[in-house]
Amino acid sequence: MNSSRYCITALFLIVCQLAAGRQSPLFFESYTMLNGLSQNSGYSITQDKRGFIWMGTQEGLNRFDGYGFTTIRQPLQPAVSNQMDALLTGSDGRLWAGTPDGLFLLDSHSNQLHAFSNYFHQPPALIDSVSILQLFEDAWRNTWILTRYHGLFVSDRDGRLQHFFSEPGQKDRLAGITADNKKRVWIADLNTLYVYEPGMKAPSVSINLTTVSPDKTLRIRSICATGDEIWIGTAEQGILIWNTKTGDIRKFAPSQQNNGIHAITCTIIDRQQRIWIGTRNEGLYRYDPATSELIHCQYADDQPGSLRKDFVLSLFEDRQGLIWIGLSGGGFAKYDPYNSIFHTLRKNYRNNSELTDNMLFSLFSNGDEHLYIGSQNGGVVKWNTSQNSFTSYKDLSTDGVIHNTVYGIAAGDENILWLATWGGLCKLNMEAAPQKAFQTFSTGKDASKTYLYTVFRPKHSQLLLVSGMNGIYQFDTEKEQWLNWIDKDSLLLYSKPVVRCFYEDAQQQIWMGTEGMGLLRYSPSQNKITAIELPGLQTKNIRSLFNDGNGFLWIGTDNGLVQYQLSAKQVKKIWQTADGLANNVVYGILRDHQHRLWLSTNNGLSCFDAVQNRFFNYDMGYGLPGLEYNTSCCYASVEGTMYFGGIDGLTWFHPSNVPADKFNPSPVITGFSLLNTTEQPENVLQNQTAISLQHTQNFFNIEFSSLNYSHTNRTVYAYKLSGVDDNWVNSGTRRSATYTKLPPGRYVFQVRSANSQGNWNADPVSLSITIMPAFWQTKWFMAAILLLVIAFIWWLIRRRISNIRKQAALQHKISTTEMMALRAQMNPHFIFNCINSIDALIQSNDKYNATVYLNKFARLIRNILDSSNQHVVPLQKDLDTLRLYIELEQLRNEHKFIAEIEVPEELLQDDVKVPPLIIQPYAENAILHGLRNRPGNNGHLRISLFRVGDQLHYVIEDNGVGRNAAITAIRRENASYGMAMSRDRVKLFNKETDASVQITDLEEDDQPAGTRIEVQLKIQ
Repeated sequence: MNSSRYCITALFLIVCQLAAGRQSPLFFESYTMLNGLSQNSGYSITQDKRGFIWMGTQEGLNRFDGYGFTTIRQPLQPAVSNQMDALLTGSDGRLWAGTPDGLFLLDSHSNQLHAFSNYFHQPPALIDSVSILQLFEDAWRNTWILTRYHGLFVSDRDGRLQHFFSEPGQKDRLAGITADNKKRVWIADLNTLYVYEPGMKAPSVSINLTTVSPDKTLRIRSICATGDEIWIGTAEQGILIWNTKTGDIRKFAPSQQNNGIHAITCTIIDRQQRIWIGTRNEGLYRYDPATSELIHCQYADDQPGSLRKDFVLSLFEDRQGLIWIGLSGGGFAKYDPYNSIFHTLRKNYRNNSELTDNMLFSLFSNGDEHLYIGSQNGGVVKWNTSQNSFTSYKDLSTDGVIHNTVYGIAAGDENILWLATWGGLCKLNMEAAPQKAFQTFSTGKDASKTYLYTVFRPKHSQLLLVSGMNGIYQFDTEKEQWLNWIDKDSLLLYSKPVVRCFYEDAQQQIWMGTEGMGLLRYSPSQNKITAIELPGLQTKNIRSLFNDGNGFLWIGTDNGLVQYQLSAKQVKKIWQTADGLANNVVYGILRDHQHRLWLSTNNGLSCFDAVQNRFFNYDMGYGLPGLEYNTSCCYASVEGTMYFGGIDGLTWFHPSNVPADKFNPSPVITGFSLLNTTEQPENVLQNQTAISLQHTQNFFNIEFSSLNYSHTNRTVYAYKLSGVDDNWVNSGTRRSATYTKLPPGRYVFQVRSANSQGNWNADPVSLSITIMPAFWQTKWFMAAILLLVIAFIWWLIRRRISNIRKQAALQHKISTTEMMALRAQMNPHFIFNCINSIDALIQSNDKYNATVYLNKFARLIRNILDSSNQHVVPLQKDLDTLRLYIELEQLRNEHKFIAEIEVPEELLQDDVKVPPLIIQPYAENAILHGLRNRPGNNGHLRISLFRVGDQLHYVIEDNGVGRNAAITAIRRENASYGMAMSRDRVKLFNKETDASVQITDLEEDDQPAGTRIEVQLKIQ
């Protein structure tokens, strides 16, 4: 029983070792000063809570977001070093940085490093100036600080310190620290391990390793714990493994590394329990205890994905499972498992025992452990995949060079292969010596059967179907001779199809993909070839065929992947780059055990999940040797390993080892700037989710990044700003959004990202942005303006009401005045006297004058009545009425005076309007009180009119007795009543405070000589 178990274990180790021999070196991405790193020595690495990677160099601290670096140096005195020997992100988010000149913590608000005592607001202490070796946090969130010359300090979360190993002979011997799965803390000095558990006053000695090899110098450089084992890296004796449970110590000496591992500098154990070992001059090792697989990675000038230097300073695993390696002089390297899922077999120009050419045209296997590889100039290589051994078969004859271009391989009888070569059909005998294995069946006499692309042997048949540039032929393998073959419809005779791939279905019908003739189907029983229509396909070049067993034939073409439904005999869909396919030229099709299709294209490999209708694409960033593959050059083994040949060698992998890229953190806001000037520093954005801006700061740019360090350049983004963007704005790989001229208000900016496999994160990150309004846009200002507007409107309404009232009062007063004027003009005494005067003419039988004056009286009365309902009348009509009045007064006063009215003719022609009989009271006053009381009959009344600007000037002048004499002759009230009424009418008509009426007493030799009245009216 035990011996059987031993044999099984030994066999398993042998298989693992052989698999390790097939394992390609790990692929690394490098970051140096050429990428923006501050300096090329990678002393320390950590990752903060948000996901940023922090790298310590000799020249400061570098924050990395997957795209670029932000460098932080200490703004301290020149004596303080910027060399970051140790970095640690605590569970509380604090970032600790150890330098040769003290311990510092990063203030995330200012992005500045503060000395330990300053950070915790304590007096200066020794820890502020000692050289820091390593930083570590235990399960209780205590920070352990290993120094080079001053022992060990332990800080709690409040910065309270304990000091251990402070005695002479101890304080300068510390080498490393770790914790096991029981939460015990292990500390190593040069040759001793100490253990610390809660409740202990100080770490205690657990084992002194000098007992293992007392005759040799032993210097510990690093320790790490896995299970019950402590892995101890030394300077001289490689790795020692101490089992803490049994006390056993053994040296790590894998058989793959005959010379052992030396000069250990650092070690870590990843989440898959693999041990990573950094050395001083041997590069990096990775050991998997589960499979005993050891991988050694060193600098190689002919391998772009190798380490840049062999001196490893630091190791770190991030939360994504990526391994970061700090190198001396080589910057930092990153191991991404997604970049190492594909393995490569290429021609080794230093060792021709492997591939003989990198341009591969054909792959074939009988289902055993041998894979046959046909190339452009290297003939056939047989690869024993289990033993990782190679055998090369080439035609070494003088005329055999063209036979070494092998486009197709088919099975023959035992140990026989049939080859379609550029020189024709060849028989390859695997039992013969490699240089004598070729037998050709095409000569210069039969040039039509040269330049072959494919050879295919149907099941249960001894016939080969062979095709090349000159058509398709049949070859009898038993008689070893070509057959004359004419199909039923003579298609072969006239069309000469160039077949690039064959497929035989369950009905033994053979499907053929051609160049230039599309898809053909050959029925051997009927000897008939039928063309299969593929509607919608814009090419006639078919490069690969695959039947999935579920009723679909998948066809690789030069214009996409065709899904052909066999039962319905129709194309269901043509999958192209718009659907996610890596490239429309599909060379090869294979299916894995999860029923996914793997496609080789002109742009890498595509994995098609027909259930989800999604493509997952892989390029050189995933470790592919190149992007371009060749027609039907693919093979899948029984156990599931897939092989694709192209122009850069062979790609092989197992689909089960291709992990689904599910890591997809929410993006972070990395920058916010106004008009290209940083408004909010990035470190401020780290601790806030809201920004407030002034109304003039409404033009800003937001930068963001998804801290996904695997295929970062494939990460795509979408964002939106509430109130501005109705839907998500797809920005592709662009990591910024710009908004201009936003009105005041509150906005919420959201951004999300999708990883390299197109998986979007569910929780977008949000940033609240408030643009404060200007004072004139605030609510209180709006309210004040509203109140002012309401008050102004109220004032206008009140003013309007007042004006209306004033206008009404004015109109009333005007109407009243005019009515009074009308009453004055209709004076009963005047009317009575006029009638008496006319009656006297009648009594004296002066019929003519009686009739004349009666007509004038009637016209006067009619004009007065017509003007009584009008505010203004034409100047001509008013003067006519005035003349009638004066003529009647002359009659009544027995022509005691003469009267004249002077007015310019052009004034009468203008459309000038005046208040009716506005100056009649002045003329009446001149007649009744001035001219009537004058002795004699030589009275004179003159009325003059003229225009000055927009005013009409009246001058009424008489040579009567004057005002003083008139006042004594009559009652004052009666004399002034008409004058006052006329003054009011003038004032109201002109809309003035004082009436534009001026009365002048005329004198001659200091005696009264009459009166002059001047009246000014605004012309309307």
